[in-house]
Amino acid sequence: MDMRKFGAAISKLRKHKDLTQSQLADLLNVTRQAVSKWEMGDSFPDISLLPHLSAVFGVTVDRLLHYGEPGQAENEIMIHVASGNPDMVADMLQVGELPVVSIVNVAPMLKASTLELISEGLGQHGIDIKHVVELAAYMNETGLSNLLKRASYDQLDETMLERFIPFLDKESVNMIFAKIIDGELSGSLLAVMLPYLDGSMHSLIDAAVMEGQVDADILRVMHAIHYK
Repeated sequence: MDMRKFGAAISKLRKHKDLTQSQLADLLNVTRQAVSKWEMGDSFPDISLLPHLSAVFGVTVDRLLHYGEPGQAENEIMIHVASGNPDMVADMLQVGELPVVSIVNVAPMLKASTLELISEGLGQHGIDIKHVVELAAYMNETGLSNLLKRASYDQLDETMLERFIPFLDKESVNMIFAKIIDGELSGSLLAVMLPYLDGSMHSLIDAAVMEGQVDADILRVMHAIHYK
């Protein structure tokens, strides 16, 4: 979704109706500043406002979205959400009728609660960790945690982990930590995780190394980070 093109279209439609930004804001029960941000392409209207914008301008929701030039899948997602049917999107994702990347593309325009509902349809057949990373900033902790439980971690590296670990709850941090201890993930990820681990985790690493459950290199990585 190109928010600048969408905003320019909103501005043209408003002027065509001979409305000021303040008048449009009053019709939608939002602030004039909100309308200004839409038109400048700095933000996108709450999805629930799209039917109201449609009625004011006398165009369909589909036509409104078309101004932002979304792909067919993104357009379909936005229409279902605007119509109050985000569960339809979850169902379509579950059966593979929508690509995961389409959710990534519209995530900045959706509420965290909507994304959590939609995410129920993600990961039913596995979701790549790179998509979870891209969604992390827009999701609440519960939805993100549920996605991580179904994710494939094959491509996870330090850069990716650094991007999304600030958004994780304690349970999710512990889950990734356990994968490192069990040898499923590289011990080098501890370089990113250490600030988010409590002292009890450090002692678990020591104990695991002493018992031969994990490679001693993990302990050396941790100590090198801790004392540098």
